[in-house]
Amino acid sequence: MSRAMGNGWARRKFGAWVTIAGSAALLAACGGGGGGGGGATPEPSGGTAPGNVVLQGTAATGLAIAGATVEARCASGNGSASTASDGRFTITINGGSLPCVLRVTAPGGAVLHSGAEGSGSGSVTANLSPLSELMLGRVAGSDAASLFANFDAAAQARITAAALGQARSELRQALVGVLDLGTLDPLKDALVAATPGTTGNAFDQTLDQLQAALASARLTLDDLKLMVQADPAVAAVVVSSQLRPAAQNCAALRSGTYRWLDFGASGAARISTVTVDAEQLTVSFPNGTVLSGTAADECRYSALSGSVTLLVAPSGVVIVRYNDLTNAGRLAIAFPEQALPLSQLAGTWNFISYDNDAGQAATFNPAHGALTVGASGAVSADNVCRLPFSFGCEDVPANELGSFSADASGGFSYLGLFDDGPTRFFVYRTASGELLGVGLSPDAGGVVVATLQRTLALPAVGNVTNFWNFGIGSTGVASAIGDSSVTIQAADATAGTYTRVRASDGRVDSLAINQPRTGMRLRAAGSSVLTNGQTLSFAEMISLPVPGVRVYILHSGINGTLGVSVTKP
Repeated sequence: MSRAMGNGWARRKFGAWVTIAGSAALLAACGGGGGGGGGATPEPSGGTAPGNVVLQGTAATGLAIAGATVEARCASGNGSASTASDGRFTITINGGSLPCVLRVTAPGGAVLHSGAEGSGSGSVTANLSPLSELMLGRVAGSDAASLFANFDAAAQARITAAALGQARSELRQALVGVLDLGTLDPLKDALVAATPGTTGNAFDQTLDQLQAALASARLTLDDLKLMVQADPAVAAVVVSSQLRPAAQNCAALRSGTYRWLDFGASGAARISTVTVDAEQLTVSFPNGTVLSGTAADECRYSALSGSVTLLVAPSGVVIVRYNDLTNAGRLAIAFPEQALPLSQLAGTWNFISYDNDAGQAATFNPAHGALTVGASGAVSADNVCRLPFSFGCEDVPANELGSFSADASGGFSYLGLFDDGPTRFFVYRTASGELLGVGLSPDAGGVVVATLQRTLALPAVGNVTNFWNFGIGSTGVASAIGDSSVTIQAADATAGTYTRVRASDGRVDSLAINQPRTGMRLRAAGSSVLTNGQTLSFAEMISLPVPGVRVYILHSGINGTLGVSVTKP
């Protein structure tokens, strides 16, 4: 192990890998032209007096939206009309002026939007469907509802032929592999919606396919909006990993290829890809081994006579505790495989690492820190704090910082000036846009978990969190899985602290948010009188919330425990 790696991952790979940065930005949309509808055709205005704006189209989700009110807001003038039994509508706005935005509420409460570009008077087709909702969100730069609610001059300037065309193109790319939109124009192409007893046209059947995919994945249109509003460079990757069949007893477990990172294994077994069948509850490994799971609870599964337990977080991250051949408990982490581009590794990341120091043989020690990575993968800063924390924190010298690169075997690799070999690390972007990074050192000695640095907010008083948890000691052996629940008793916004009570024994402790660094939580060592009258002492804890999971360090003295908790659904 190199000099720079002498403190395990703490100095080099822990920080390094934590560079797993990701990004999120905007939505996408479908492309091309298509027949039917047509754009705005300005009519003579008769001097300064504007003519009429006529908005027509069909409102449907696969089935026609019948008897609903379609509202329109235009650059000049507003109007409304009711949809017919086949979802068709026509709104005439006397003295109106384009551009316009439209809104309708579908059965079940989903609100759909559409838009019509142009200027002055004219007749325009503007269908309302889940696809138009996705397009308008991209054009709005946020949620389409905000564009409709505040259709001022700035909002009107967004409704252009170029912007709508770009949104179509990006939506088509975001849905690649899930839904083939071809040259469909969701706003202007002829939409013949299905009604009871009748079948819709090809456009309408595309909407049926989208609704079926959402239902199978147990996702809503709002969930999909978050995914397609991401940077176009990653939207398709996220959508394809999420819009897959989900398990009946766990909406977060979906079929597909997962990256499996085994902290307890050695050699090639540490990093692999597996195939998850969420409907059959099986996990297939490259060597032909198939794990068949049994639901022990919602989002908790047991396999191999209980020697393997899989805990699925709401984010889709899977924490695995299993017994190895010596019956010692080990840890693995799995999540949907995503081919994210190197450009996504940009930003400052917090991390918690657990590594064996070359000078202490098989003894593992935790550390925490922060690392900053540029869009090209170069690391510009790496700060690491090691146990015992009385040693303080240190910045890796600038001339020892390395860089990240795409790895041909998947994920990324990090190599610094003194590293003995590249560190492999992988990034997962959730449906809501959160980022999780997990890295394994090349010497089979450590793991690092990281997330993009963000300011934490205080939890609400009365909030209850239920979770599973277990710890990994200095020998790398995992404890049994616990089942816990805590309730927030009090919060102090000025001090940035809150107090919670554990349901199982009444233990009360206090935590400070954004300590010891932004995005982390600190609990000082202390004691609490339990419900049985006994006094329980507890160690200092530093925790890092990552998507659906909390990774934490419990320490007192030179050694420490790496803890993992998984939020229940």
